[in-house]
Order: sequence, then structure tokens, then C-alpha cells
Amino acid sequence: MRPDIVEKLLRSMGRDGRDQDGGKGNLRLRKASRNTLMVTLQRTWQALEQTASLRRQGAELLLGHLLGKLPKGSRVRTSRSKPQWAICSPP
Repeated sequence: MRPDIVEKLLRSMGRDGRDQDGGKGNLRLRKASRNTLMVTLQRTWQALEQTASLRRQGAELLLGHLLGKLPKGSRVRTSRSKPQWAICSPP
């Protein structure tokens, strides 16, 4: 995985949780050098696990809802190599 993608993912995770406990994120990131990113955990592992669990539950409910809106007989194809979906309408 490219370093810039890893950094974007970490920054996104760092913003997560800002609406809790004083507005600080779950992670604090500081660029120490061009190739080094310092990561500091600002919450407990238990709090991070709880946030991740809530996100998974929300994603599962949303996906179930969206799939339920598809016409009967539709097929959903996914690609493991690329984050994309294809909805195939019934013939």
C-alpha cells in the first residue's frame, strides 16, 4: 500500500471521535519527517474497539437496507482488488 494512502487512512481515523470527550480525536498524528509519521493513541483500546464495532454495525445495517431496495432478481458483484460494486439488473 502506498504511504500517502496509509497517511490518509490514519488521518481519517484521527478525526474519528472528535464529537466525544472534549473534541479530541482517537489518534494524534504528527509528521516527524518526510517519511515518518508519529501516531499517539488518545483513547483507550476499549474505546477504539467500541467505535469500530459501532461503525461495523452501522455499515451492516446500511448495506442491508440498500440491498433490500434492489429489484428482485438483481445480483451484486464485488471486486476484492478494487473498492467497487456493480449492480446487475434482472434480464
